[in-house]
Amino acid sequence: MRKLILLSGIIALFAMPAYPAYRASVSDTISVTKDGPVLKLETQAVNMGTFQESETSERTVKFTNTGNRALIIHQVFSDCGCTVPTYTKDSIAPGESGEIKVLFKGKGRPPGDFRKVLRIRSNAINNREILMVEGRISRSYLRKK
Repeated sequence: MRKLILLSGIIALFAMPAYPAYRASVSDTISVTKDGPVLKLETQAVNMGTFQESETSERTVKFTNTGNRALIIHQVFSDCGCTVPTYTKDSIAPGESGEIKVLFKGKGRPPGDFRKVLRIRSNAINNREILMVEGRISRSYLRKK
């Protein structure tokens, strides 16, 4: 009985696809016939590039309201203080666009690749979206004189 339970657990684990493969945007699957705003991000991931630990990197992601009512972004936040978002706080009319500016502070972060998540909350039908923030902090080398 234990072997059967263990085997079924392993099969279920391998049957699940990897995170990026199954994470389709919710706004891609929502029909416009539903009544309300729909948040459509231009991309699901932002590449901040490669930069030194002492530097900061900034990128902008645009979004569009593809629904039929006004869109209001309530909150955009990250789990850490190194990723600082600012966003359009005004109401976005149907068909109009807004933007989310992402600032990543490298100070105090270890060198190497990083991946952070920005969470977006709004009044849209897809009221919770995520935006991946990726990049690389390069190691600074000391030069001898």
